[in-house]
Amino acid sequence: MTKKNIIIIVIISLVIIGMAMALLLVNENFLTNNQPVQNNNLNQQTNNVNSQQLPFAVDTEGSAKPALNSVDQTIFFSARNFAERYSSFSSDSAGQNIVEIKSLTTQTLLKDLQTEINQKTETGFYSVSSKALKVDILNSTDAEAGSAELAEANVMVSLQRTEIKDNQAPFVFNQNLALKLIKSGDKWLVSEAMWQ
Repeated sequence: MTKKNIIIIVIISLVIIGMAMALLLVNENFLTNNQPVQNNNLNQQTNNVNSQQLPFAVDTEGSAKPALNSVDQTIFFSARNFAERYSSFSSDSAGQNIVEIKSLTTQTLLKDLQTEINQKTETGFYSVSSKALKVDILNSTDAEAGSAELAEANVMVSLQRTEIKDNQAPFVFNQNLALKLIKSGDKWLVSEAMWQ
């Protein structure tokens, strides 16, 4: 082996060791051997709350806390997935975001959203990408089997949005999206979406 090859091997080894150390320092779950819990940061309130009000806000990032019950997890993921996909779009792929949320919405809302997309006229390039920062389940009711009562939930999703227009610097802003979800079979579908 030449001196040059030995130096290259030493440098590559140092880079690999450095990356491994950085990964260990950043990923506490690896060091503590805990399984990561996705998106379950709960802010608990201990005041009197009836069963209709769910006293928590779920942050999409942050430390893991006690898990949501299965109904609330389903509501959480449905709301988050809908909000991020619905509010992320581009003039290059007009209507693709509506196609992506087809399985997350009621037929009535889907028709309204498709009509809204068909009426938009953009000149030049325009896109918005959105990331859910927080999902607040404001209230929910889960009707029992055979009940005439409608199972529904009201959710507020806080989004960070990045808007890009032709020849302009990206514009980052926060916006809330209020959602109403209804239960259809074992799914929770978005029936209303209103920007706040």
